[in-house]
Amino acid sequence: MTKYFTIIISLLFSGSALAGPKIPVCIDGDCETKLHVKITDEAWSEIETVFSNPITDDKQERDYIAKAYAIIEKDVFTSLSKKANDSLSPAQVHERMNDRDEAYNSKTFISLLMDNHLATRYYLRKTEKRKSWLQLNEHAIIIQSRGNAKTYAINTTVDGYGIEPKIEKYHNWLTAKSYSSLPKRAFELFIPPDNTFKQNDE
Repeated sequence: MTKYFTIIISLLFSGSALAGPKIPVCIDGDCETKLHVKITDEAWSEIETVFSNPITDDKQERDYIAKAYAIIEKDVFTSLSKKANDSLSPAQVHERMNDRDEAYNSKTFISLLMDNHLATRYYLRKTEKRKSWLQLNEHAIIIQSRGNAKTYAINTTVDGYGIEPKIEKYHNWLTAKSYSSLPKRAFELFIPPDNTFKQNDE
């Protein structure tokens, strides 16, 4: 009897390890209403696979965080699209967010990785805001290395969804001019060919 009980418990724990968690998500503007969305088991297994690879330094974990973030975001908005009453695509659901929704969701996605002990080399510090070229609000999630205390900004203000966010040094992100809100043609007109405004990707 004890032997069978042990087997059953082991199966329960092994199954729960791959079960996707449920998280709150904002999409209605100013995060007034939160919907609880379950990460699909397939997506969660993919995320665990990413972090199962050996991590030898902080940069490698930042790369894994970006990959996992994209997986979570794509999975969440695909699930929300399937539940939408007006047959919205995942991209259309994503477009309903404003900057406050995006800031809340981004923090939730990163917290999920840390709370489940997948991302272990960083602390989650705060959400920071800056103005874009068009004076629109852009947010980044600030993380700090447990090893050397260096801070980095996870820039989640990108066109589209399910795209890996850019992770750069916090000071670089905070002081750089953002052109992400400009139409592509306007960007080509404003940016000179000598790359005067090229940002440091370090």
